[in-house]
Amino acid sequence: ALIERRGARTAFITTEGFRDTLEMRTENRFEQYDINITLPPPLIEREHRYTLRERLDVHGQVLIAPSKADIDALVERIAEG
Repeated sequence: ALIERRGARTAFITTEGFRDTLEMRTENRFEQYDINITLPPPLIEREHRYTLRERLDVHGQVLIAPSKADIDALVERIAEG
């Protein structure tokens, strides 16, 4: 449903600093030297991508956990949008 852009509206929540990873497009399937290429739109538009302050280490251990207040504020922000 997400790829076909059907169904419910979707939000993307990620770590601060990674909001735009959906648009970086480092895939090798596209014609990398075609400066006139028209790329498909991102799966989630930027205005529906949100970030939380949190960090994991290389082993998946939590270094900075998101606070409950930050999560609650984000939930409210998404509900308003």
